[in-house]
Amino acid sequence: MQNVVNTVVTFLFMCAIPLSVLGLFLGPLVLHIMQVPEDAFDMAAAYIRIIFLGTLGNLGYNMNAGILRGLGDSRSTLRFLIISCCVNIVLDLVFVAGFHMDVTGAALATMIAMMTSWICSILYIRKKYPELEFPLLPKRIEKSVIKDVVSVVVTVFAITISQITSITIWVQLDIVR
Repeated sequence: MQNVVNTVVTFLFMCAIPLSVLGLFLGPLVLHIMQVPEDAFDMAAAYIRIIFLGTLGNLGYNMNAGILRGLGDSRSTLRFLIISCCVNIVLDLVFVAGFHMDVTGAALATMIAMMTSWICSILYIRKKYPELEFPLLPKRIEKSVIKDVVSVVVTVFAITISQITSITIWVQLDIVR
């Protein structure tokens, strides 16, 4: 199990960091493709860039949630989501209502909430399951494990993309509002 955890954590960093960088640069291009109105473009670009900075937290939480569910501990994943939601709500109020940061404040609140759920899940796994020796940073990839990890990731990614595509088509065809 230790080899699997080390491989998955390393794979997480190998995927999340490049995705964050790509999102920073490609986010505005995607907004142009989506034909975001000019008067909302700058705010949308700021939002998407900040959200992409939180990719590691988002993917990290989901990875840890999968590990916990695999260990039969699905309640903890829900607790971390609740914590994340509360952090997001409080920070939305502070950043948007208090500091008048508008879209940037909302994006920062969301990104910080994602990172919070990831960090909480790491701390929990390290305390509750010390036998996993859950690493904070990437260590190594086991070649015998990475094939299975990539297979699962590709499957989940394909399902997610098909769902997003379906929803986009429905919205474009005015089936869903």
